[in-house]
Amino acid sequence: MLFEHSPGRGNPALTGDHSAFDVLLRYEKSNGTRGFVAIEVKYSESCQEPVPAIRPRYDDLAEVSGLFIEPRKPALKANPYQQLYREHLLAQAMLMRGDTDEGRFVVVSPQLNNLISAAVLGYQAELKPAGEDQVGFASITLEDTIVALAMAGEEEYAARLYRRYSDFQLVDGELNLFWAGDGPIGTAGELAAVTAAGPLKLLPGGRA
Repeated sequence: MLFEHSPGRGNPALTGDHSAFDVLLRYEKSNGTRGFVAIEVKYSESCQEPVPAIRPRYDDLAEVSGLFIEPRKPALKANPYQQLYREHLLAQAMLMRGDTDEGRFVVVSPQLNNLISAAVLGYQAELKPAGEDQVGFASITLEDTIVALAMAGEEEYAARLYRRYSDFQLVDGELNLFWAGDGPIGTAGELAAVTAAGPLKLLPGGRA
């Protein structure tokens, strides 16, 4: 697991700029297949950040990658899609260079961040179905990510992530009595109470 990672900042064999993934997970399957999951995390962002200079290399990659319905469409290089476009092509360039055998680019964001949800849906509409030699694109909510961590056995860590990033009762100041008087990231006692009936489950609105 690598954080704020680029496989080659400024490398002309990739995208030629300094784009990086928030997280890169590398893995190897039992049959020897090497792969990665490149992750972009959007919490409070809007996909309306200043647009960097888009290098000509991106046009070349977009054409040869086969990822896009219209690879030279100007909207891909403008907000709200440009960062997803750049990082998806960085992931595809890794695959084309032979760094790994397969890969996927994933966006993680809260279910209530409607701007990111809209950007993801719009970007997906610009993509062709991914083939075996292409990096697929997917999105998952932060809430589902937390549930998956709990179901994988990291229940205490999942409970702490939930309290820090998804329990909006805390943000609103509407603390329920269960949380009253606890520390800033929760306790093992909270974990036992939250997960006693099974894996952590989240209800609409970000409440457990």
